[in-house]
Amino acid sequence: MSVRIGVDLKPLVGQRTGVGKYQSALMAAVLRAGDHVAYVGFGERQWRDVAAADLSQEPSSAPARASLVSILRKAPFAHLAYQTLRSALYERSARASGADFFHAFLYRPPAFGALPFVPVVYDLSNKRVPQHHPAQRLRWMEKLDAYIADAPAIHTISRFTSDEIVEFYGVPRDKIHVIEPGVDKLFLSPAGEGSALRRLGVAARHYFLSVATLEPRKNLVTLIRAFAALPSSVQEACPLVLVGARGWAQALPAEAERLLASGRMRMAGYVTDADLRDLYAGACSMLYASTYEGFGMPIAEARATGASVIASDIPPHREASAGEALFIAPLDVDGWTRAMRDSFEMRRVDRTRGRSVFDWDDSARKTLALYDTVMRAL
Repeated sequence: MSVRIGVDLKPLVGQRTGVGKYQSALMAAVLRAGDHVAYVGFGERQWRDVAAADLSQEPSSAPARASLVSILRKAPFAHLAYQTLRSALYERSARASGADFFHAFLYRPPAFGALPFVPVVYDLSNKRVPQHHPAQRLRWMEKLDAYIADAPAIHTISRFTSDEIVEFYGVPRDKIHVIEPGVDKLFLSPAGEGSALRRLGVAARHYFLSVATLEPRKNLVTLIRAFAALPSSVQEACPLVLVGARGWAQALPAEAERLLASGRMRMAGYVTDADLRDLYAGACSMLYASTYEGFGMPIAEARATGASVIASDIPPHREASAGEALFIAPLDVDGWTRAMRDSFEMRRVDRTRGRSVFDWDDSARKTLALYDTVMRAL
């Protein structure tokens, strides 16, 4: 039975991180695995069919898109007007799109009622740590509460978040489909020649790496304070490299300014997956200190390259690492400092070969099973 599925195109425009990477990779894997599935996407104002080629690479308009998002974030009234107009256009045109249902990779569709929808719930940080989110995001999410019980199925990315959904929404567990992110085969391939390392002025096994959007729940405050407590000789020999876009709130402590000025901490911003693979593979350790996550994709990617991983001890990180990481209590500054110092001292020890237990083809099979369930329920 053929199925036509609506999706939001917003995560696929511009620099793909987080949701955008998950959505594009999963849709591409589904299209490879199921020739009976077609996607139709809603963009700024209208719908268009989504082909596999649309998912293979990032659009060239990334800088312009990033600039637009930045402007809208600084102008909440403009953002609200944009959302209101876009919701109205979606509601007016959804039925004509020919979609059987909407797969809401941004948790919820642009408007409710127009089409049945399957929400993708990555985490419930809006419930657990609402103080770490801007007001407009909380408003966007709170409207999901009234509709989630009516969804024919719920899609999530970890057993941990599945438990959270049951706790907060009382949803029957058999209604929740756990579809973990796969790890792109790029991260299992040999590291490149190190152009990313040269641009940052670092050498292999002589830097610590953190990959996270700069926002409070990523816990960069603890990470940076722990790094700042290392001996100066270690900081100079093994600077801290932060990869990630700026988020929606101040996430760096006072120590950051001094470390940046001295060159002991370096901001890489957004990097391509090829550069990210090289950075993972060359790091003394990849550090992931989040206090709350739905999964922890950088952990799985780093392990695929064979990198040493030090992660905060929370359930989704144990899932993402398959147990292959050193776990530290999220707010234990002294514990993080000790772990970094030990990692620095062991940096020349040979590493195990990279591997991954997460595969996009397996994720696609689970997604096709989800689609079959939804179609039988409609």
